[in-house]
Amino acid sequence: MKIKIFGSTNSEDLERMVNEFCMDKAVQDIKYQSMYIGTKYNQYSGAILEGIIVDRAMIMYVD
Repeated sequence: MKIKIFGSTNSEDLERMVNEFCMDKAVQDIKYQSMYIGTKYNQYSGAILEGIIVDRAMIMYVD
């Protein structure tokens, strides 16, 4: 068994990447995680950094 991990801040891009990868593979399982990386204040520049959502998928497949 092998694994492949994909990540993106755009869920549509992640979906496309995962679907294209799985087309010719014998997929055993797919694990999905969505993380919100929150708003932070940069003490050096005084800037407020907006939060982002990072989506990740781990595909387990047989080669």
